[in-house]
Amino acid sequence: MFSTVRNAPANKDASGLALGATILVLCLLLFSVRLNAEDAKVGWVLDVKGQWAVSGGTALLTQAASVPAGGQLVNLAAKDGDYIRIADLHGELLRSLRCSQSGCGQCGKSEDKCTAPIEPLPKAPEQPGFLAATFEGLMDLFGGQPERYSIHRSRSIGAETCIAENVVRLDASGNVQLGDVLMRCEQGTYTLEFAPAAADGAGQEAKKLTVNWNPGEPGSSSVALAPGLYGVKYTREWRSGSAWILVCASPTFEDKRAAFEKLSAVVDGWGRQVEGESKAAFKRASLDYLSRSNGGPDQVH
Repeated sequence: MFSTVRNAPANKDASGLALGATILVLCLLLFSVRLNAEDAKVGWVLDVKGQWAVSGGTALLTQAASVPAGGQLVNLAAKDGDYIRIADLHGELLRSLRCSQSGCGQCGKSEDKCTAPIEPLPKAPEQPGFLAATFEGLMDLFGGQPERYSIHRSRSIGAETCIAENVVRLDASGNVQLGDVLMRCEQGTYTLEFAPAAADGAGQEAKKLTVNWNPGEPGSSSVALAPGLYGVKYTREWRSGSAWILVCASPTFEDKRAAFEKLSAVVDGWGRQVEGESKAAFKRASLDYLSRSNGGPDQVH
């Protein structure tokens, strides 16, 4: 009886300490969940002009930079013509903002009107979804060296380059059919240059050739190449252009081509709201990413 009375205060103190510890742990867990929710990534910058940042921060947003869920995008020194476009974790266009002389606003689907109030970015999805893991790797690659994938406008006056980023087949003889490269080009004489474009290919000698291209005979000309990533340049009279290609033999070719088509479909889906040079740059980064990976279309998710 006396022993029980003497131990009561100690038991009470122990219970109080346990309760306090439990409350502290719960507070820490709630604080951690809140921080994680605030820091969760909701997408990436596709294209940007001007001094854009996330409200509360001073770091300027650059191409391929990630943006946080719930973040408020602001322009620190708005100028007429400034813009920023954001893709979500699926790679689809999430937000397009543009500035005019009257201020900065959120654009509609057509971008004809960009006067709506700029809303905070949405919450991060529970399931990132289609292409999320691939796009994260792609954006990390692009963000590390954006200048490596930059596109220089063709010297063709008022004309677009007639070659495009692609995965092309290397046949059993070690040749690439030029029809796979020049398929969109007019008939004529072209000077072509194939230079290794992989990160470890700097300094390797480019292969140059001149070909009389006839779209009606796409299989008449070929070039011997090793598997890998190449930058292709062409000149024809006063026209010129460039693109990247990934050269693969079967069965790798089929897998890489299918994976690239998935990525290209997402990039093309950005439409006119993203500059053509930026879309081509992301396609080049996609080819670089695929050249470094072993997976096929099933690994592009």
